[in-house]
Amino acid sequence: MLFITGDPAALLAGEDASRAQVERIRAEMGFDRPWPVQYVDYLGRAVQGDFGMSYRQRQPVFGLIVERLPATAQLALSALLLASLVAIPTGVIAATRRGGAVDHFAQLFAMTGQAIPPFWLALMLMLVFSVNLRWFPVSGYQDWTYLILPAVSLSFAPMALQMRLVRSSVLEVLRRDYVRTASAKGLRSQTVVVKHALRNALIPVVTVVGLQLGSLMAGTVVIESIFAWPGLGRLMLNAIYAKDIPIVMAGLIVIAAIYVCINFFVDLLYMVLDPRIRY
Repeated sequence: MLFITGDPAALLAGEDASRAQVERIRAEMGFDRPWPVQYVDYLGRAVQGDFGMSYRQRQPVFGLIVERLPATAQLALSALLLASLVAIPTGVIAATRRGGAVDHFAQLFAMTGQAIPPFWLALMLMLVFSVNLRWFPVSGYQDWTYLILPAVSLSFAPMALQMRLVRSSVLEVLRRDYVRTASAKGLRSQTVVVKHALRNALIPVVTVVGLQLGSLMAGTVVIESIFAWPGLGRLMLNAIYAKDIPIVMAGLIVIAAIYVCINFFVDLLYMVLDPRIRY
């Protein structure tokens, strides 16, 4: 797709380069070969850990990605942790007090939270808390205060989805026979909810949270651009603009690997939540 959007050799050569110079760069970089041949050759080197050199920065691509990955992971994990800390307790309270004020708030937030675009929310938070109130820095990456607004902007959509899912899962589990039996034995309502209902209700939630973490790792591009966050998403976006193909391809491979690893650990977590799955 990057080749379709333009010739990287012409971009690397510059606007004033002659046709002969462009052709020479194309031959040196291997762009004169068919795309399938280039792709197979790239995969052969990638499985050995060689993701090539950046066309622009003239550095190993893997080193650039490893350098930016911690910032993206910090942002994604902070957003997911914030979303879970708010969504899970609120979803449980909304389910156990169905029809109450918390339940109405949870349903309203679940709709609006998923409807608000993260980039718009980021701009509004920046306008209010950075420009007008001056509580937080506008952009950059120095200390924990720079993390708050990007993490909040990124957490709203997963928070809304988790809240709705926790509420529906807990409502479904509360109708099960073993929950009624625990209540009939005279156990406290908090004990029934936490020890009997919540543990089983978390299985679908854990699945969604795992997918959300992978999605956040891959979807921080816009937020990183707005807040000038030096993460993997911003690196890949700049590489797309510059037709720096090795960085884009390596970044996508790393993100895909992260998805696979997260799903694997989610499957292992199922056995912790429900011992029956082991059998």
